Amino acid sequence: MDHAAESSRQPLDAELLRASLLSPAGPWNRVECLTQVDSSNTVLAQESSQSPQEWPDLSVLTAEVQRQGKGRLDRSWVAPQGSALAISLLLRPTEFGVESFGWLSMISAVAVCQLLEEVAGLKAVIKWPNDVLILDQSGRAKKVCGILAQLVTLPGAHPAVVLGTGINVSQEAQELPTETSTSVLLSGGAELDRNVLLTEYARNFASLYKRYAAVAGHALLRTEAGDASMAEEVTSRLLSLGQQVRAELPGGKFLIGTATGIDAQGALLITDAQGSSTAVSAADVVHLRKSEGSYA
Repeated sequence: MDHAAESSRQPLDAELLRASLLSPAGPWNRVECLTQVDSSNTVLAQESSQSPQEWPDLSVLTAEVQRQGKGRLDRSWVAPQGSALAISLLLRPTEFGVESFGWLSMISAVAVCQLLEEVAGLKAVIKWPNDVLILDQSGRAKKVCGILAQLVTLPGAHPAVVLGTGINVSQEAQELPTETSTSVLLSGGAELDRNVLLTEYARNFASLYKRYAAVAGHALLRTEAGDASMAEEVTSRLLSLGQQVRAELPGGKFLIGTATGIDAQGALLITDAQGSSTAVSAADVVHLRKSEGSYA
């Protein structure tokens, strides 16, 4: 392991993160750094349910080690201590309802793409609905980040969301689960300091989240200031668009066609060979014409 990778695995600096992210310096209301948990999403969902007054909107919890980190479809996600970022956000939006929650994971993906592009100098794209991929010089796309959203409900309270984002930072090839995974290090990223990466991600996400709230969760609308809509932010980075895909649906069914867009609720629109379009909101989507060694 080179010196840069080794130094990046030092523990996160909780005081530095709080100084950078908490009011008045930043938009966040609570920042917690834990050493080891089973799952940061599970811990945050439990804590925020048991003591909701202590976990306001825009709270962030991160852990150095997750023993039972989860991705979509109950897939596991684990990484050596200090080699990744396991970030869980608590969101209590009052400006929009549950019907607009589907975009939050894609907003997180945009925040990660911005981070990788602006701070690490990498070309990042989104695979619908919740993966961030890095494109190498040959055009191969490898997964660097996964995102998982979890609804939290309490009687008489507005629903909340725990949004988990896992970013591979300094893993070597042998530390990754598949050959189609990558890390910021392996991709030649210019920044490996996890304090910097976490701070920039959190700032990016908060800015996008507030823009989304300003239009009451309408993903197709621009803000009054003319900022791009969330749909524009996502689709401009969406690798899935125009791709031949197979959507593996619940119950063992599947749909094959071309990914042509995203609807107002964040569902992927797939047009089949007969020209019929279907909105898919819960599916594992496979790109059918990916290059060898590419995740998508």
